[in-house]
Order: sequence, then structure tokens, then C-alpha cells
Amino acid sequence: MEKLKELVNIVTRNKVKAIEVIGFSNDNNTKINQLYEGIQSGQYNNDEEAFEALYGEDCDKNPYYKLKYNLKERLYNTLFFIDIKSSKYSDIKRANLYVQKMISLFNLLRAKDAKLNAIAIGEKVIQTAMEYEFALEVIHLARRLRSLYALVIGDRKKYLYYHSLIIKYQRIAEAEAMAEGYYYDIISLYIKNKSTKEESVKIASMYLDDLNQVKLEFETAHFFYCKTMIAISLYMGQNDYRKTLEICDQSLAKLKTFSFEKTGASLVINTQKIACCIQLKLYQEGRKVILEYIEKIPEGIFSWFKMHELYLTLCLHTKSYQEAYEVYEKATQHPKFSKFPKYAREVWKIFQAWIHFLSVAGKISKEKRSKFRVSKYVNEVPIFSKDKRGLNIPILISQIVLLLQQKRYDALIDSIEAIEKYKDRYLDKENNFRSNLFVRLLLEIPKRNFSFTQISRKTEKLVARLNEAPLEIANQSHDLEILPYEDTWEIILEELREK
Repeated sequence: MEKLKELVNIVTRNKVKAIEVIGFSNDNNTKINQLYEGIQSGQYNNDEEAFEALYGEDCDKNPYYKLKYNLKERLYNTLFFIDIKSSKYSDIKRANLYVQKMISLFNLLRAKDAKLNAIAIGEKVIQTAMEYEFALEVIHLARRLRSLYALVIGDRKKYLYYHSLIIKYQRIAEAEAMAEGYYYDIISLYIKNKSTKEESVKIASMYLDDLNQVKLEFETAHFFYCKTMIAISLYMGQNDYRKTLEICDQSLAKLKTFSFEKTGASLVINTQKIACCIQLKLYQEGRKVILEYIEKIPEGIFSWFKMHELYLTLCLHTKSYQEAYEVYEKATQHPKFSKFPKYAREVWKIFQAWIHFLSVAGKISKEKRSKFRVSKYVNEVPIFSKDKRGLNIPILISQIVLLLQQKRYDALIDSIEAIEKYKDRYLDKENNFRSNLFVRLLLEIPKRNFSFTQISRKTEKLVARLNEAPLEIANQSHDLEILPYEDTWEIILEELREK
């Protein structure tokens, strides 16, 4: 009863107003609901469209700005009534939403001097925070419970308990912040530039050594995940896909030992595993992982597009060209695709080039005619190549095969000269052996006057060397060969034979 008395007194003193939230009004014709529905349905995409529809062109805009403010305030209020038990959330997401909501209530109760209710809520929610390893939330709650038990209740045993929790979780939070910072530092190197492996390998090795020195009472899932991703970036940077695959499998197994499921961490590690499976030609295993996860990921988020990127690559590597086209269409026709930053869409532009190449070669049956323009794609080289990104090789090769397919031999010779210079400058035989060989194959085409007979005869030894260095033993980046060189060359010879 004492707790209820506290709450009744707070509510009575503050004379609660009608709760203003979206969805609680019986009148759907109010301007505030019209604005909400217009934004939600996509009818209003900017202020100009909304203002004109709601007020007309010549009205004063101040009422509209006030309307926007009121809608924002109601949306803030509505957040507290969202169903956090929804099945669309993972267990850890539901737990995090619950903890954040209850911490807000705990803080409000403390501010209103409802100490008994604050303590009851705080002691309940801190157990969930500890169960799901929310270190910062544990520290926040423990500090305030320590204060209440030391200064108000006078319970020394409880005070000492929460004091010990603070010390313990501060160490955990510091370790997690360090691991997280190291991980983000490495990832930031790759966001807009894929050609920084040498630098990232050195950094990852140093960071991993630091993290292996950290001693904790228990290793949290988040600390373990960040450390795992740094190890993966280290071995991926060295093109050691067997070691990377081993780390992925070990890490996925260990994640299952935690008391809660880290779905996001499992997803990210599995995307790295799929990349390894493609490189090592473990296609069946890679496909199994893709089909297991692709339906679990909410559509339109970064991971959803990344999984489709890997799915498309796997289809191309297994000559499932029609399936590759269907995956491409599904991803690029998604409403959120156009909202992705340009660097994230670059690889899909290259995919489009290869899809077009395969379609013209008769390997893909398309329901509608492609809007792809080879000339425009060829002219985009300077955009892609400003920082010598790792994407340059598949771009240059795709441009050459497209020009060859169109029999635009003058433009092709210019591109061949460009890729020859690129080969001499960037494609060393040790780290890019297969790419070096394939470029040498392409260089033979104009030398042999585009003659199928001469080209096939003069390139036999180069093709044999390419076959002797299969993808799974090549010391090269996993995203270098979008369409395997052997398959590309086979299609090129088919086209030359029909010339």
C-alpha cells in the first residue's frame, strides 16, 4: 500500500493532463492526423507538399510549423506506448527496449521523490540489465540504488552490494569501449576504400594483442564479438580464408554458449563466413547459410542488402545466372535501395554490368529490357578510380568484356591500354596472380586481331596456368572476381567464335 500511496500522491499533485499520443484520438480528420497519415503513406515527402495540401499556397506558414512541433511531441509521447513485446524484435532487442523504458520510469520516480517505487523498479530492471550484459545500464542503476540505500534507507549490506557491482561493471564497460573503438577504427578504413588491407592488417594485429591482454571476471558477448571481428579483419586482410572460416565457426559456436542469443553478431559473422565459402568454393555450405538467414533479416537494412550481395555473388560463381538476375532485381528494386549512400551502391552498378553481359550472351532470360547503357558505364571509370579502390579491377575487366561484346574495338583498344598500365602499376604477381593472368589474356585479344583461332591457340598456356591457380588457393581479395575468370574467358571465346 505504501508504494500505491506514493504513486497516487504524485499523480494528484501533478494533475495529469489528457495523454496526447498518436492513435488515441477519435477524430482522424484533424490536421495533426492528416499530417501524420500523409507522411506515413508517403504522400508528403517535404514541407512544401505538406503545407500546400493542408493549408494552401498563400497561407501564413506559422500554423504549419506549430503543427509539426505538436506532431513531434505526440510522437515522442507515443514511443512510451509502443509494444516492446512484438515478435518482430529479437530477445536482446526486446530486453534493451524494456530496460530503457524502465530506466526512464525509475529516473522519473526518483525525481518525484517516490523512493519506494524507484527502488522496486530499479532492483527489478537491474537484473535484466545484468542478464543481457548491458554494462552501462547496470552502472547507471547501481549508482542510484547505492545512493538510495546509503543515504535514505540506511541498508549497508545493500549499499556494499551495489558498490561492488559498480566497480565490476566499470571494468567491463571500459573493456567493451576499448574493443568497440578498435573494431570501429578498422571498419572505418573500409567504408569508402577497399584498398587499405596492408594498413588494416598491421592495426588489427596490434589491436588484437592489446585485447588479448585484457583480464575480466567474465568475457561479455559484446567484448567477444568485437575481438572476433578484429581477428576476422586480420585474416581476411591476409586473404587467409581457411583461417577466417575457422574463426567464424569457432565464434558462432561460442556465441551459442551465452545466456541470450546475439542475433546481430551471428548475422555479421555469418556474412564473413559466406564470403569465405565463396572464395574456398564451399558453395553448398555458403548457400545453406544464406537461405537460413536471408528470411530473418528485416528488409531494406544494410545487412539485408549485404546478404543479397553475397547471394548474387554465389549464384554467379555457381553459374546460376538466372537466379543471380532474380536476386539482383529483388535488391535493386527495393524502395530503400535508392536511399543507400553512393559508395554502398557501387558494387551493385558492377553487378548490373555483369548481368547485362550475361544477358546479351544468352545466359539470362529477362522479362523486361535493361536500361543499362554501356557507354555511360565506361565513362564512369574516373568516378570509381579516384582513390584506387579495390573495385577497380572488376570495373575495368567488366568494361572490356562489354566493349568486346558490342564489337566496339576502337574503344576496347583504349580500355586495354588503360588496364595494361593498371596491371603494371598495381597487379603484382604475388598478391594478384589470377587477375594478372586474366589481364594478360585480355591483352592477347587485340594483339591477335580479335581472331578466335589465333587467340585460343596463343592463350592455351595462360589458361592452363589460370586453371592451376584456382580461386580457393589464390592470394587475393574475396570480392575481386565477381564472375570467375575461367567462366568469363569461356564466354568471351564463345562470342569471338561467333564473330
